[in-house]
This record gives sequence, C-alpha cells and structure tokens, in this order.
Amino acid sequence: MKGTRFEDEEAIKRKVTTMLKGISVEDISRCFQRLYERHQECINKGGNYVEH
Repeated sequence: MKGTRFEDEEAIKRKVTTMLKGISVEDISRCFQRLYERHQECINKGGNYVEH
C-alpha cells in the first residue's frame, strides 16, 4: 500500500480489511507459532536479546 492515496478513512479500512482477509489461517497460525518459539528462546536465554 506504500505510495497509495486514499479518498478517505473508509477507503483505507476497506483496503486493509480486504488484505487481512487474504491471509490464510495457516499463515496466521505459522506467524503465531514462530512468535511463540522466539519468545521461548528469549526466556530460555534469561531474557537476553536473540537475533535471527
């Protein structure tokens, strides 16, 4: 959406809603799984920064 101009706030909401509905349940699940794994890695390292 970078560089896109919208007529109003409603047009932005419609576009974002369309984009979000285009993300599969599997993709969302995979993202949350990776977030959980990174969180666990951070905990296991005593809260130290973990770079990937």
